[in-house]
Amino acid sequence: MPREIIGAKEIIGQDDNAQGNAPGGMSRVIDVPDKRQRDYPLGFSNTADGGGVGAGETVDIKQTPQLLFRGERLVISDKPALLSNPAGVGTIADNFNLVNIIAGQQIQQVASGELDGTAFKPLAFGTRMLLQTVVNGWEFVLRVHNTDQVNDLDFASVLFGRCFAP
Repeated sequence: MPREIIGAKEIIGQDDNAQGNAPGGMSRVIDVPDKRQRDYPLGFSNTADGGGVGAGETVDIKQTPQLLFRGERLVISDKPALLSNPAGVGTIADNFNLVNIIAGQQIQQVASGELDGTAFKPLAFGTRMLLQTVVNGWEFVLRVHNTDQVNDLDFASVLFGRCFAP
């Protein structure tokens, strides 16, 4: 019987009676579609109810997925960043820069420096990423910087990605 390995690979040919053995009864690895992959969202938020992000501050916002998860597209909300005065401040994406994306222990940027939050608005295109897969117990961390020097602001975003369900 073939054994399945997460990552869309399968080993066949361990058993002399297995169908599709490599010549001489040796094993070989072939690509197979993984039917256990699912697309899921992973939400990140730091709202005024929890203190928000202070004016000019940089904070880490963490999430710990309960399944193997690989992030593929980050969307920063275009809701008003300050609900008490939505017209005066702009959107969340307008007021935040992304300092780092950390998957487990690995920084997911090729160079240091802040990324403009507007690049990750919901209608942005060309923003697909293939981040490192995070295993159970590891964290995804978004390090964000509130560029508003006056107001404490809410932050909200979603990282869409693939889960490998058991």
